[in-house]
Amino acid sequence: MVTVRPVSYEKDLEMIYEWMQEEHLAPFWKLNVPLNEFQSYLKKTLETEYKDIYIASLDEEPICYFMTYKVSEDQIRNYYHVEEKDLGGHFAIGKRENLKKEVMIPLVRGLLSFGFNRYDAKRIIVEPDIRNRIVIPTLQQCGFEVHSHIQLPHKKAALMILRKEQFEKQMSELKKITNGIDAYAY
Repeated sequence: MVTVRPVSYEKDLEMIYEWMQEEHLAPFWKLNVPLNEFQSYLKKTLETEYKDIYIASLDEEPICYFMTYKVSEDQIRNYYHVEEKDLGGHFAIGKRENLKKEVMIPLVRGLLSFGFNRYDAKRIIVEPDIRNRIVIPTLQQCGFEVHSHIQLPHKKAALMILRKEQFEKQMSELKKITNGIDAYAY
């Protein structure tokens, strides 16, 4: 089961900092900086009004740092046609051993369900680095489509979009596959 809770600066600083030092995250997040710089980043992010940051756990084990944001308040709005209820997101899997489909697929589906329901979003927008050979296919398996490739100030990204109705259709089909068992198939 995927559970989500807001990030606590005091409780989560050390864990998130350790995650950002991991080789699979450092090239993409660029937060493998000295601790004092990371502390400033985390404080600033927690104080940003149009962003919310969370820790996601799978079966009660914290495994993911993720952020939601109002697309209309973010620079990404300049790269595609924004719709009123668009929600942006970023996520980072803390430990490399969790970069496998048995973990990633149910986790991402849980995060998507959370985002669509918590924020009443109609679309979720993500923009992973085009070099990310794990995240992009995982997002596509969860229903995202590549809208375009864009050049952001800090990376070349795949702008990906998932509509709520597409996600709900996919989840409905998965429930049929599991013969009524209320679980995710992967």
